[in-house]
Amino acid sequence: MAGALARSTVAPMDRIKILMQVAHVQKTSHLYPTMSKTAQHIVKAEGIVGFWRGNLTNCVRVIPHAATQFVTYDKIKIMLIGDSHGKLSVPQRLLAGSLSGVAAASVTQPLDVLRVRLQTDPEVKGSVVNAARAMWNEGGVIAFYKGYTPAMLSLAPFIAVNFATFDTLKGLYYSNKSYSKQELKDRNPLVVLSLGAISGIVAQSICYPLDTVRRRMQTKSTVIVDGKVSLNYYRNTPTAFLTILREEGVKGFYKGMVPNALKVMPNNALRFAIYETLKNWLEVGGGKDDGGGGGGG
Repeated sequence: MAGALARSTVAPMDRIKILMQVAHVQKTSHLYPTMSKTAQHIVKAEGIVGFWRGNLTNCVRVIPHAATQFVTYDKIKIMLIGDSHGKLSVPQRLLAGSLSGVAAASVTQPLDVLRVRLQTDPEVKGSVVNAARAMWNEGGVIAFYKGYTPAMLSLAPFIAVNFATFDTLKGLYYSNKSYSKQELKDRNPLVVLSLGAISGIVAQSICYPLDTVRRRMQTKSTVIVDGKVSLNYYRNTPTAFLTILREEGVKGFYKGMVPNALKVMPNNALRFAIYETLKNWLEVGGGKDDGGGGGGG
């Protein structure tokens, strides 16, 4: 619930961000040079509903992704703490976050590739079936895992930094003491919203270049290489890095970063706040709050 509600809220910024990220590949930089012009073009070409194109597929992906991420993170933390009931160190939180990121991304990578194709390829006409069929014709199962390596390289550290930052800030704010069930319910949601927003911006600032590489590899691109048509010349992570650096310079890695920040902050804030609120209400009893992925340890 936390993942689906938060992602649907920020879907317009996500669409703008992705279109700006892949504009160079699709030769549409003149259409998407800035956030405002990208938004104007979406409205003109597709109407307001264009901001939510691919969002249903996105929610189908986000629900298992968020669920796997949160549950795996909490379970790994319990394993690391063991019977000591002690406080996790920052490296332990980073490890738990990394493993939960790998688990979540591995489960939902095909849906993520499908979402990007729906949002960027006008030929599929917004149909999930058409997009899936086109991808299958391009490379079978492998086509659904394009960008898997940069996805692991970007999502694992993103989730690690995100969760570790949130846990650390939350632990400092709430002093790692025990709270009753009622006290957990009565917490000010604005505090968790603020901590989630800060955690998201820290994580995305560190990991954004790898996200750009991942999107480029997932996007259909047709170019002429040595006189021959190449379907996608972002065929692997090293090649994608070098291609972006050669053709666009360092700034190419940060295209769409502003709309991404405007998406990540509210998305992260809402996701943590909704998850914490629901967990606090559904949990039995209270507990020591170690700044974990949930509200009550």
